Amino acid sequence: MLIIMVFFFLNLFFLLSNAEYSWSIDRINQKYIIPDFHNFYTDFGHNVTVYVIDSGFTNNTKFYDNIILTKSFIDNEVNDTMGHGTHVISLISSVYGVSDNVQIVSLKVFNSTHDSDDNHLNQALNFSRDHCSNHSNKCIINLSLGFDNIVESIDNNLNDLYEQGFVIVVSAGNSNIDSCLRSPSHLDFTITVGSIDYFDFKSSFSNFGTCTNLYTYGELIPGLNLHNTFVLRSGTSMSAPIVSGFVANLWSKNQNLNNTQIINTFYDNYLITKNKLNILYTTENQYNIFLIFVPIFISYLIFKILLLLCCCEF
Repeated sequence: MLIIMVFFFLNLFFLLSNAEYSWSIDRINQKYIIPDFHNFYTDFGHNVTVYVIDSGFTNNTKFYDNIILTKSFIDNEVNDTMGHGTHVISLISSVYGVSDNVQIVSLKVFNSTHDSDDNHLNQALNFSRDHCSNHSNKCIINLSLGFDNIVESIDNNLNDLYEQGFVIVVSAGNSNIDSCLRSPSHLDFTITVGSIDYFDFKSSFSNFGTCTNLYTYGELIPGLNLHNTFVLRSGTSMSAPIVSGFVANLWSKNQNLNNTQIINTFYDNYLITKNKLNILYTTENQYNIFLIFVPIFISYLIFKILLLLCCCEF
């Protein structure tokens, strides 16, 4: 219990003292739950485009200048009114993101009054196909959305995109059911991402099963909201863009590989088994003893002070 409290205060301390600290990115490069407060190297993503098909995008000063296009397929307003798409994009590329230099295309297919619709989504997928063929050789689609059943038209369209050379990253879903029961997470060529908590256990809400290829952090993930400040959101919608940004970095470093080869390289080199789950992991950075000791010591003192305040008799 003491260790858990120390880690809690440790992360709380850094989150409050540094508004641009992302514990989820910090943890990806560590086998153990002790954070080192040092992110892996994110200055990659050149010559790769991620198509984020979501609720749109609202810009603010903490995004980089790499949002190359915004378009809506559901209304006349490309801006995000929900905050979902903005948060998702921030996890790919912003001060809270994984990839500094990847290009982002925001395609809006739902808003605060509409659920995901296969017609709007298919339009966005078709646009992605055409835009990629004229703009970039390395294209990724991020789908932090899903349906409650199998939707054949979506599956066929995504299969065509994969055959064209896209990498497709999708969220597993948040119903705590088998991800093989729904589109698009059941497809064998997508990278289907589930959610884990801080301690590397499956999130209670996360879908699971053989169609879920890997897991990464998806609970209380810091990212950007509509008001130029950070917000904590939970869901496999947060896990998928972390993987999209990571794959974008990997692809930018291996431009000679096609989509199938980069997916296999990703699976072969950047997963580790924890708690019987395949979890995103990179060894790019190792622990800095000083950075570990000081915040743990501070957190321990905070814990002891709170313990004394709570337990003293008057």
